[in-house]
Amino acid sequence: MRVERIDSEGFRSWRHDLDAVFEVLQQIALGRCPVRTIVINDRISLGLPADKEMAKLVLDLYRPMKCRARLLARGIRAFIRIGGYLALKKHPDFNRASEISWLRECSEIGFLGCNPDHGLRCVLLSRESNQKIKVTKLAVGKNVDAILAEGNFLKSESEKYRGVPKLSGIETGEGWAAICLAHFPYSGPRDFKNGEEIELLEGWLAEEFVLLENVEWLRPFFFRLNSEFRKRFRGMGVRKALLHGDFAPWNLRKNESGLAAIDWEWARADGIGGLDLGHGMVMTARLVDELSGAQLVDVLFERVQHQPYQNYLKKCGWDDLNLWLFLGISYSKKFSGLDFEEELEVLENRMEPSLWN
Repeated sequence: MRVERIDSEGFRSWRHDLDAVFEVLQQIALGRCPVRTIVINDRISLGLPADKEMAKLVLDLYRPMKCRARLLARGIRAFIRIGGYLALKKHPDFNRASEISWLRECSEIGFLGCNPDHGLRCVLLSRESNQKIKVTKLAVGKNVDAILAEGNFLKSESEKYRGVPKLSGIETGEGWAAICLAHFPYSGPRDFKNGEEIELLEGWLAEEFVLLENVEWLRPFFFRLNSEFRKRFRGMGVRKALLHGDFAPWNLRKNESGLAAIDWEWARADGIGGLDLGHGMVMTARLVDELSGAQLVDVLFERVQHQPYQNYLKKCGWDDLNLWLFLGISYSKKFSGLDFEEELEVLENRMEPSLWN
């Protein structure tokens, strides 16, 4: 599967296409560095270097949220610890250096292969001779523009905000794009229940308020509103904010400086406060807790009563939790492609006054 054929032939799954896709990864990124591959499922794979400690760091790129997947990750970690993975098939050495310049002199490279629904994408971890570790996000084929957009956004905004990774490199080639970022070695919070992420979100707030009806990119979310909801949104002001766009627990990590967010492909500099929190809570409730309908709505209203969340949302300007959650669910529906129609109907039918304590 050549680089130029990935889009036309499609990349169906890591399980099915691993051998064909691996040739492309060696050409562009891995170069002469061999890896042992573990296919976790159709959507995720790992390429592990020979060094055990480096292999553990590559595994840490995979952050499962559900119990079964976490158990699987623990099993792989034990497999690495005893060296069992070294008996796996080693993809043959490549006789040519990586096309990505900052990977050419690396002593060890490993990768996490990401969801094939987004095309051929990987997060690579590399170690240089001075032991410095770097993260590379690589897209081949149809998602090249998204990686370039993320790189350009970080180049423009990362110096302005805490918890936004610094961009240290961006390159393109024939059918591929890559960006180089700092490594955040530690996991962030597993869920949004104790407010650990609020300090980060507060740091992204601007002083200025904006009327929601004047935010151009928000207008599509209001088209489906019934008349009563439309009245409530009219004239409502919320603080401007940096918007991550997919602010979920699996996109939060830590280093010695504290919490940071990764994966800025949906980011906007002209966001509004509170939307990242709403989306993160909604996606966690649906994908991790597997809630839906009235139960999802009830649980989110209960969680947001926790004081750090109340204080943050009031600081943002959200005096009505119904509207905040309605916008959060509407946003998650649009950008995730998941069905949240039942939850939106529940909110519209209830129309409770505010639900603040």
